[in-house]
Amino acid sequence: MKTRVISGIIGAIALIAVLLSDTIILNIGLAIVSFIALLEMCDAVGLAKSAHLKALGLMAAFAFTFAYSFDKKLLMPVILFYLIALFALYMKKNSRLALQDISKMFFLTLLICFFLTHIVFIRQLASGEYLF
Repeated sequence: MKTRVISGIIGAIALIAVLLSDTIILNIGLAIVSFIALLEMCDAVGLAKSAHLKALGLMAAFAFTFAYSFDKKLLMPVILFYLIALFALYMKKNSRLALQDISKMFFLTLLICFFLTHIVFIRQLASGEYLF
């Protein structure tokens, strides 16, 4: 418990430093937070058994974070490529992976990264203001 509190305090300080930083440091910080969140969620929902699935999810988290911040038009092709890669992994490892594992990883990766990259999206607007 004490370790989690200390790491939470350090994480909050790091989050404030990243949010006040330049855009590329913000992207790197969000990619790291996405990695950590995805690893924790994989352990929580039982996806820790497949290293290939976790590696693909982590690569997608990195790709989503940077594709969305560079050009919003890149996000849909990256999501499509990720979906095709998940399907190919399912076809290759059909005996060891269930379809529910693939769908859990897809939605976890998409939701975690999608919501975190909106921080970058808001920072790119004029004065960092959202629709005003």
